[in-house]
Amino acid sequence: ISCQVKNQDLEIAIEDNGKGFDITQNVSGFGLQGMQERVMAVSGNLEIQTSQGNGCKIIARFRNIAVLNHL
Repeated sequence: ISCQVKNQDLEIAIEDNGKGFDITQNVSGFGLQGMQERVMAVSGNLEIQTSQGNGCKIIARFRNIAVLNHL
């Protein structure tokens, strides 16, 4: 798990070295879908990097977080 700020953008990444999965395969459940919806609800974007046998990395990015300090 990592969390860093780059040029006022917040990036949160979660990575494992598990078995990975095929992102195009329709899987039951709402885990990734729920994460996508929550990140988008606060104007962020979610990137999923995975493939069979190579683990998974999920990155949430939030632009211009300096604006949040003034809310």
